[in-house]
Amino acid sequence: MQITIFGAAGLVGKRLCDQALALGWRVIAFDRKIEQWLDKEEVTPNLVVIKGYMMDATGVAKAIEGSSAVIMALTGNQESGDKSRSIGCKNIVAAMQEQKLQRLLVLGEYGVLPDVAGNYLFTGEDFPPELRERSEQYAHVWEILQQSSIRFTMVCAETIIDAPEGRAYIVTNNRLLDSGIHSIAAGDLARFILRELRAEEHLTQRVAIRNV
Repeated sequence: MQITIFGAAGLVGKRLCDQALALGWRVIAFDRKIEQWLDKEEVTPNLVVIKGYMMDATGVAKAIEGSSAVIMALTGNQESGDKSRSIGCKNIVAAMQEQKLQRLLVLGEYGVLPDVAGNYLFTGEDFPPELRERSEQYAHVWEILQQSSIRFTMVCAETIIDAPEGRAYIVTNNRLLDSGIHSIAAGDLARFILRELRAEEHLTQRVAIRNV
């Protein structure tokens, strides 16, 4: 299997690359800062490294050629006014539909989960104001996905810890998880994403996830 990972140099993206390669898959690793994490010594016949930008529709389309599935795993801070997440998703979806690719996993944020009234959590008065703009971007991403014809899943985590896989996790669809810790190890998050890519148990869903 060949997959394309956008955000491959990020906290989750790097672990996605490692785990997918361990499964024997071919990985197209795409990121604007790819050289920070993937040096020449790490390049194998199953790993193709592309330095690129999500706003570049042509580059995005080229990166998914020949892949069976696509993962958008952007992490890190977002500068005010940055629309790379929503425009990047729009470019990915357009290219996938043009190339007749069907499976897309998107790493989102818990702010786009619905509250009891069905509104986005980030619109609530108690939601951290410093996270609202980024969550709004992921709301646009969610709306782009819903309008598409592809098989998508959005995975929403509240806090991602830089830690390897190895702990149990729980998931639920379209709601914030109940009491307990609200973090997930990057390795376990990557593990779930790759599992869901194959299992397709949460199609068209916003999946909340945390470690037990």
